[in-house]
Amino acid sequence: MISIPVPKLTRRDYGAFELRNFINIATQRGFIVTMGLILLLLLIQFAYKTATTRTFLRPPKIQKITLADLPPPETETPDTPPPPPPPDVVFTGAEARAGTPVPIPDAEMTPDMRDFANVDDLAVSSSSNDAVVDMGQFNKVDVNQPIEVVKEEEPDPEEFIAADKEPDGDFIRKEILRNAVYPAVAQRANMEGTVTLQVLIGKDGRIKKTKILSSTNDIFEKAAQEAAMKVVATPALQGNKPIEYWMTIPVRFTLRN
Repeated sequence: MISIPVPKLTRRDYGAFELRNFINIATQRGFIVTMGLILLLLLIQFAYKTATTRTFLRPPKIQKITLADLPPPETETPDTPPPPPPPDVVFTGAEARAGTPVPIPDAEMTPDMRDFANVDDLAVSSSSNDAVVDMGQFNKVDVNQPIEVVKEEEPDPEEFIAADKEPDGDFIRKEILRNAVYPAVAQRANMEGTVTLQVLIGKDGRIKKTKILSSTNDIFEKAAQEAAMKVVATPALQGNKPIEYWMTIPVRFTLRN
């Protein structure tokens, strides 16, 4: 009988040693990764709670006091001297001793009534105060006294007036043409014409009065005068003072642009 020798087997030679070694390594790696993930989640949770936690400040402490507990106000010495006292008021009107004086006829006055004013005395306002000077007759005003009103005369159109600076005649002519309304009848008839105006320029630069010196057609005169009364120009100056001044302004009405 032939015996076959059986080799002695060890633990390393039995049961897929490489597979068991891989399982051990994988188990260790999985444990390490799992613990790392757990620690990471704990850190994330801690950071989130720290960021979202609100810090509440304690409210300020309120101390209640009453008006009796307040200290007296500090008195400041003014730097400026006090204002002077107001002047004494002087009354110059009549002093009433026993109510309002009532006029009575002089014949009915008795000696004990001499302190009251009579009819003539009522026209004069006086005071019995020794410190006041009598201003008698100040209440008498003649309402019928005429008031003199000085009216400045307008310059004569024919009189020569020397002016240091005359108004701008070209500006006045252009303003008249700008304000003028072309007569409808003359426009339909294709009529043209020229009106020579003499205008009085006031101290405020406004034209106060107009006169027609000449015109080629009467239909344009009213339109020229109405347009001239709307013009405001620079007045004439004489010694740096405005004066009234007459000027001659030709105004031509034309249909051509």
